[in-house]
Amino acid sequence: MVVHTPARVLRFTRSERAFHWLVATAFFGMLASGVAMGKAGSFHNMMYAGHLASAGALVVGIAAIVLLGNRRSLTRSTRELSTIDALDREWLARAPAAVVKHSPQPPAGRFNAGQKLNFILVSLLLASLLVSGVGLLVTGSHPAIPALKAAHVVGAYTAALLVAGHLYMALINPSTRPALRGMISGWVDADWVRKHHTRP
Repeated sequence: MVVHTPARVLRFTRSERAFHWLVATAFFGMLASGVAMGKAGSFHNMMYAGHLASAGALVVGIAAIVLLGNRRSLTRSTRELSTIDALDREWLARAPAAVVKHSPQPPAGRFNAGQKLNFILVSLLLASLLVSGVGLLVTGSHPAIPALKAAHVVGAYTAALLVAGHLYMALINPSTRPALRGMISGWVDADWVRKHHTRP
């Protein structure tokens, strides 16, 4: 009996996967500890320390991956994810019909426009959370600029909504769920790539 193994394509390098899981783990750590923080007491202090530790791990971890990892693949992915062209805008315009009416998905390159938009927005939100978080750390529990706390809270919950959508696409949506293998092992089925990422 001959067993045919589907051809596979390397989608993400070890550095790219490490970057993704570091951001995911640190974000959930910051979100959970931030929501759990109270006004005072030992539990608040413990959650506050966990919040700062998660933020610190994110910053130090990113620096370590960039310095020690595969900078070529990280640079390539960052460049591809940060560029939205005319075909990406067409993809975004046609995407709602593809989801609601199950019409054919628009062609995409290595990353589709939804992934690019998610990357750009999450990057901006994480940057704003870092700036507002440092501001809150410097000014204390009663910040001199009340907008800092508001910006931090709004940024955190907006990022959480984007992450929820990302989780839906990775874990539930049938057409995109196979992509999760790429972020775990690095490899995905070649047939899936030919179907969903046909753009050169």
